Amino acid sequence: MKVDNSPHLIEDDGKYMTCPFIPFDEETKFEVYKMDLKPGGIHKSNPHSKGIKEYVFVSTGNIEIEIEDKVYKASGGEAVVFPGDVYHTYKNVGENTVSTFVLLFYHNR
Repeated sequence: MKVDNSPHLIEDDGKYMTCPFIPFDEETKFEVYKMDLKPGGIHKSNPHSKGIKEYVFVSTGNIEIEIEDKVYKASGGEAVVFPGDVYHTYKNVGENTVSTFVLLFYHNR
């Protein structure tokens, strides 16, 4: 898989970029996205389907993830795992681009 060949979604005046990395597979029940946030970038995500679990693996940078009313912080080499079926917001709180991989696991599918 190569990110450069995937369609990119760009928002927040170019500060948020995501693209498919590993497409959904019915057997494994997951998909993976590459997500980058430039300094100051914010992305508000609506809840995904009921029962989805989200795994955010941070490669570089410093991110805050607000999940309902709690805030989690992670840096390069760390991960945050949470229910993806609630409102959640990603924020780059550092001076460098945050680079992540986001795995969505659909255990009910």
